[in-house]
Amino acid sequence: MYKKSDRFIPSCVGLLDVSALPATLWERSAQTFLSATELAVLGTIRHARRRQEWISGRALAKYLVLSGAFPCNIVRMVGIDQLMSVPIFEYREVDVLPNRDGAPEMWRRETLMDRALSLSHAGGWVAAALLDEGSIGIDCEVIQARHQAFLNDSFVEAERKWVKGHVVADGPSVDCLYTLLWSFKEAALKTGRMASPRAINIRLRTDSDFPVAAFRRLQASSRELISLDWRVNGLAPRFAFTACLGWVLSLVHFPRLPRYA
Repeated sequence: MYKKSDRFIPSCVGLLDVSALPATLWERSAQTFLSATELAVLGTIRHARRRQEWISGRALAKYLVLSGAFPCNIVRMVGIDQLMSVPIFEYREVDVLPNRDGAPEMWRRETLMDRALSLSHAGGWVAAALLDEGSIGIDCEVIQARHQAFLNDSFVEAERKWVKGHVVADGPSVDCLYTLLWSFKEAALKTGRMASPRAINIRLRTDSDFPVAAFRRLQASSRELISLDWRVNGLAPRFAFTACLGWVLSLVHFPRLPRYA
């Protein structure tokens, strides 16, 4: 069964249309949104699209923190006007830098912020998710057809059977369902709790009306985060997802592990 996101509510999830601005404007905005340390890292990145992703992802993540993000089950659509509403000096006080595993961490005035952060880029969009406790992964994927060899290699038989069993005339397509499952695997990988997306097996409920009912719900509210109760490799992380025309966005959250004396 799917339900409204009353179990898993991240601190904030934001989505930014990177393609709304020319690449030259993103380059000029680097001095606005990036700290001196981030600018030094940007100087080592040669590929134009990768530079654009580096700038826009950090601008979005910082905006979510600096604008006073609050728990919400709706994805916040952020534009350049919203980004510019935060004073420039505040952006420069925050660093979003990769840790030793490559995952982004947020620092403010050389102090590590106690918030988990995940970033994703796809189809001209950048997505960011913040969480106060535990680990979080976000993945944004463009819905597209995938080669059968990829499907056979990336999904176990039970997952492929689940997809085929939920394709109906007025529901999500095969491509949409496979993209959704792949985005869950990628998001789970970004939590740092999994080794490889192809090694992630999602245990699915075959008796559930999801995803048909869930996607119908999203037709009326395309930015709502719908929470799911699935299991991955015997673990029970929290899932949430939303979808819009042409893409899906997935979140996976592992609660913070208890500390033992």
